[in-house]
Amino acid sequence: MPSIELVATTYGVAMSLAPFLQARRMTQRRSSVDVSITYLAVLTVGFTLYFLYGLSISNRLLIITNTVSIVATVITLAIAVRLRDTRP
Repeated sequence: MPSIELVATTYGVAMSLAPFLQARRMTQRRSSVDVSITYLAVLTVGFTLYFLYGLSISNRLLIITNTVSIVATVITLAIAVRLRDTRP
């Protein structure tokens, strides 16, 4: 039976990749008008804080999952900014 750490890390990484679903949708639609850039920015800050906390307590689970979360959310945020429709 897998350890809870393995299960939690695996699921944490899968959850961390979830922003890519939004990135794919924005790319398909060529627009990010219905996506909150502020929300993505708040998530990025939160993931970064949890990453730093994980480092401070040497918790591999927090370090791994939040590293993936930061990368996925920053990429999604960049796509959202790039595709932002500036028309009124």
